[in-house]
Amino acid sequence: MIAASLEAQNVWVGTWELGWEAIKMHWHRPGYERVLPDASLALSTPQGLVVIALEWDRATEPMSTLLEKVRRYGSTFQEARAPRRSNVCFVVPGEHRAERLRREAMDVAKQVPEARFWVTATVQVERHGPLGEIWRCLDHEDRLYSMAEFEALDGAEITLREQALGRRWQVPMPERWALLSPLRARLGAREILLAAKDV
Repeated sequence: MIAASLEAQNVWVGTWELGWEAIKMHWHRPGYERVLPDASLALSTPQGLVVIALEWDRATEPMSTLLEKVRRYGSTFQEARAPRRSNVCFVVPGEHRAERLRREAMDVAKQVPEARFWVTATVQVERHGPLGEIWRCLDHEDRLYSMAEFEALDGAEITLREQALGRRWQVPMPERWALLSPLRARLGAREILLAAKDV
């Protein structure tokens, strides 16, 4: 996500954490959480701040478990009085599994006004990047969306671009970016070590 956002002009990652940590300040979590995402993030877009809970599926669980997760996200958001709309993204191993989840979870997703559910396959993430038009909505128009098109929170402040993850290191020392970030390094390991000795 961070690497992809470095190439984007108008989308950047403000926070990224395990579980709910990146987005917990935007809604009141219930004392009892029915589900815990693999990660969460806040994405600054031209529409505003987009909050996302991320589920990375490796097909180690049956489809019934994924469907139950959609239900539990619904219960958690409803109990927490989450602002409309939070986004839940499922990344699954194959196109067939993605289509099956979209088809079978559609009715459940439509009953959760507090969240919008999205699905894509890992091959799409690898081919087009997570910010590409690769996301299908479980309860809305069947077309491909980008994360920049997800519904943003009303009144939430976006992160300043220069303070975004992967960008804030550039502010005080842009000339040392290749040494600090493996995401943008163009040098080999030997050259980095030699350059570091000169700093």
